[in-house]
Amino acid sequence: MPILGEVKSGQHIGRRHWRTFVWLACLQCGWERWVCRASLKHHGYTGLCYDCIHRLRGERSNRWKGGRTTKQGYIVVQLTPGNFFYSMADSKGKVYEHRLIMAQHLNRHLLPWEIVHHINGAKDDNRLENLRLLPASKYHLPSMKLQHDVKDLQRRVMELETETRLLRWQNKSLLEQLEQRSLK
Repeated sequence: MPILGEVKSGQHIGRRHWRTFVWLACLQCGWERWVCRASLKHHGYTGLCYDCIHRLRGERSNRWKGGRTTKQGYIVVQLTPGNFFYSMADSKGKVYEHRLIMAQHLNRHLLPWEIVHHINGAKDDNRLENLRLLPASKYHLPSMKLQHDVKDLQRRVMELETETRLLRWQNKSLLEQLEQRSLK
């Protein structure tokens, strides 16, 4: 049996490559195993075995960031199985925050076909005054199209205003040049 901290090449311990390995024990369960030295340097070795790392979930995990992550611009929240709204969560216990906020406001679970629309279009702005509940996606699509059309028109108005300012400036400079020529 190897001694903790012992270093050997992969060929000497039955591996197919010559990388060096260290005999280490898991800090939580005590299971001893060979760990590749490269993974110690480059992969943020935690001192735990694979099984112990994957048993740490939620707040006990070293990767815990408060249960809030983002997915395609939306904020996702981790729920615990005891939460009243847990049935709205996916298989990993995660739910979109805007859906959770609307469900808490209505004090009921949202149905899968109900859509929570962000009025200002910002996916991470989950203030209640920015959220609107729509009964189905057939109401959401026209609303989104209208919102995109308004944004396109606003952009076009800005372009035309800029172009108008530029033309006025050019027109003004041409008039000044004509006046100077007529005075000569």
